[in-house]
Amino acid sequence: MKMRNSNHLSVKLNDGHFMPVLGLGTSAPMEVLKSKVEEAVQIAIDTRYCHIDSAYFYQNEEEIGQAFQKKFADSTVKRDEIFYTTKLWSTCFRPELVRESLERSLKKLQLSYVDLYLVHFPAAMKVECHPYLNQTKLLEYCKSKDIAMVAYAALGSNRGKEWIKKDNPVLLEDPVLNSIAEKHRRTPAQVALHYQLQRGVLALAKGFNEKRIQENFQVCGGVGAGLGRAHQFLLLQLLEMFSMYVQAELKSLYTLCMQVLCVMVSSFIFSKEENAAAEKNSKQQSDWVPKFSF
Repeated sequence: MKMRNSNHLSVKLNDGHFMPVLGLGTSAPMEVLKSKVEEAVQIAIDTRYCHIDSAYFYQNEEEIGQAFQKKFADSTVKRDEIFYTTKLWSTCFRPELVRESLERSLKKLQLSYVDLYLVHFPAAMKVECHPYLNQTKLLEYCKSKDIAMVAYAALGSNRGKEWIKKDNPVLLEDPVLNSIAEKHRRTPAQVALHYQLQRGVLALAKGFNEKRIQENFQVCGGVGAGLGRAHQFLLLQLLEMFSMYVQAELKSLYTLCMQVLCVMVSSFIFSKEENAAAEKNSKQQSDWVPKFSF
C-alpha cells in the first residue's frame, strides 16, 4: 500500500508489504447500528487512518464498502492507500469454500482485493493484548519468527462479552494509566495504545465516537513528546512491570508498583516551556516516534 502520510507508522511484513501500526477495529455490539460503522470508517479515513479491520462474521462489510466508495469518490483517499483486513469464518475452512468466502466479502466491500485475509479465530498473528494481558512471551516468539503481532482489545477486554467476568477491572479506569495520562495531558486510551506501539505491536482501537477516533489516532503523532529516550525506555519497563504484577494478582505488590509508577512518572515531566519547545521541534517528534522493523 502507498502511504497517505509520510509520518504514518508502519511495519514491513516478511513478504515485503507494509502494514500500518494503528488500525480501526469495526467489531460492534448488536445495539450499535450498522450505519454507525459506516460513519466511523468515514471519520477514521478523514482522520488519516489507513488501516481498517473487519471480518465476515461482523456482518458490516457492506457498510464499510459504502464508506470506502464515498471516500474514493470524493478523492479523500485512493484504494492503494488503504490497508484492509478481513477474515475467513470458521464455517468456511474447507479449501473449496475459501475462495467463495473471499469473493463474497469482496462483493460486499465493492473491492477487487483485500490486503490481509486472516483465519478467524485461529489467527496466528492477532491476539487479545493490553497492559492486563501483555502477551510478552508470544511477542518475543513472533519477533523471533519475523511475524508481526496485532493486538485486538488494545484498550481492554470487552465487558459486554458473556465470558468476561463483570467484576474484572476496567483498563481505561486504571489509576496508573490515568495518572500517566493526566501528567502528560493525554487520554488513558492514548497511553495504552502507545504502550503497544512502542513494544512493536500493531494495535486495533475500536471506536464509534468521532472524538475518540481522532484522539486515538494522535498516538501516531508522538504521545509523550518531550520525553528523552532513556525516560521512554524506563516508562515502558515500568508499564511491563505493572502488567506483570496485575496478571500475577499480587495485590500488595501491584499497589506498591502503582505508587512507584506515579512517583517516577512525575519525575519525567518537563517544564511547560521545555514541553512547548519540544513539541515545536518536528525532528524531536519524529525521533521520538518509534520506528519498527521486524
